[in-house]
Amino acid sequence: MGSYAVLSGTSMATPFVAGSYALLLQVKGKSKAVTSSARNLFQTTAQIISSSKTDGDPLQTVTQQGAGLINVHDAIFSTTIVSPGELVLNDTAHFKPK
Repeated sequence: MGSYAVLSGTSMATPFVAGSYALLLQVKGKSKAVTSSARNLFQTTAQIISSSKTDGDPLQTVTQQGAGLINVHDAIFSTTIVSPGELVLNDTAHFKPK
């Protein structure tokens, strides 16, 4: 009672992403264009994780931080959509040698 803690992991991230998505839909509406571009909006407006929150390296790798921390404000007020929001560099299932 009366205390707080800093927690991380998927059990903390999932409600945050769901809430972020709900805010995005509330502001932009529930159109098919918004729902299909939400992931790209969150990925391309995410903030990189600074070294003050990690192990001291200036930047963290994508495997450690993904796209970064969701910035709901930037996603909501973004006027540009970058698509695709990710580049798959090792797509062995659809590999074409030429």
